[in-house]
Amino acid sequence: MKHFKLSLIAFALLAGSAGAYADIVDFGSETQTEWTATSADGCDMGSTVTLDGVVVTLGSPDDTGVNWTWHAKNAGLLPSQMPSTEGTVESLITEFSEEAPFGLLPTHGAFLKIEPSKAGAITITAKASANAAQPLVFVTLDKNDPTTILSAQITPWDNSVTQWTYEVDADHTYMFFQQSYPGQLGAYRITLRSIAFAVDDMATGLNQLHAAPAASQAFDLGGRPASAKSSLRIVGGKKVYVK
Repeated sequence: MKHFKLSLIAFALLAGSAGAYADIVDFGSETQTEWTATSADGCDMGSTVTLDGVVVTLGSPDDTGVNWTWHAKNAGLLPSQMPSTEGTVESLITEFSEEAPFGLLPTHGAFLKIEPSKAGAITITAKASANAAQPLVFVTLDKNDPTTILSAQITPWDNSVTQWTYEVDADHTYMFFQQSYPGQLGAYRITLRSIAFAVDDMATGLNQLHAAPAASQAFDLGGRPASAKSSLRIVGGKKVYVK
């Protein structure tokens, strides 16, 4: 009887540990440029990673019962399902194209929704599912209608590649996921390790040129008044090399 009670206590502890990750949480902060998953991390779908210039949402908050938990061997957060439209084997995203009509966007399982507030480069580090039938997909969406696909970039799976970098801006929303393996809802999943964002200061400087300075005034490519030294400058809205 004593052993039976101890077994019940152990089971309760395990159940409590598994349920500890059943929350939507926010990792990172607006002062950070990079977030790395740790063994203490875990969350439900709809959790976010906030960095300076971008918010990345892990899956959908409406995808209840599906989560990301720490996987020691892969050293990252492993989602419990692959990308799908309905959370079923029959609705897995098993194909996608770089040409219209592109394909269906996932609403369940493992995908990242990327919403930049600044122009820059986002870097996603992960261990992709080791299967050549599962390429990586990066989709550019209409910011006002995130269900409208504007373009797609397909990257073939490569066992030696664990990091992908994409240029983004504040005028669009983006989505990143690894294509699903047919017939396997809870297998062949990507493991998320870290997300980093580098703000493109040059893009910000160039945008400032739209203030239409006097045509006779020269600026360097960073948007600053040019020095007297030889350089490539912007004069009257045109690139000019001045000796």
